[in-house]
Amino acid sequence: MILKKPRFVVPAALAAGIAGLTAYPARAQTVPTCKSLNLPNPIYGAGGSAIEPDIGGVATALGGLASNPETIFFSDAGGACPQLQSFLSGTETAVYNYWTPADGKIHTCTGDGTETLSFAHMGNPVSACPGVTLPAGVGDFPAPVQSLNVVTPDASKETSIS
Repeated sequence: MILKKPRFVVPAALAAGIAGLTAYPARAQTVPTCKSLNLPNPIYGAGGSAIEPDIGGVATALGGLASNPETIFFSDAGGACPQLQSFLSGTETAVYNYWTPADGKIHTCTGDGTETLSFAHMGNPVSACPGVTLPAGVGDFPAPVQSLNVVTPDASKETSIS
């Protein structure tokens, strides 16, 4: 199969206007440090991004507890196996996602290098990560199954996916 890059055909005046937009420098967005947010009872974790919606739901619920609310900060930078290695080695990650009960939306903050990862999550077994061996005292526990949904057009005549 040969894949071609998509092409967009636009009038020359519009193309010139679009090209002119790149002349303006991008505005830097300030990302706060996680600790400067002063959110209650932080729990830091890392892993793959597939679980992020589920962790967001749990984080929103834990953050909204009337007594003893907790805040989950989760890093998915680099994928599941590298994040598992970060957890095992105690190497903190630089960027975390977090959720607040006020809006339940994902937000971003940066670590300052002193965070201790309390958990790691991945959708595959540890044995799928080359060179990783769990030390004594660290468990690998089955968790909720993640599903994959394939959406196709109703009019599709295909009978299999490969």
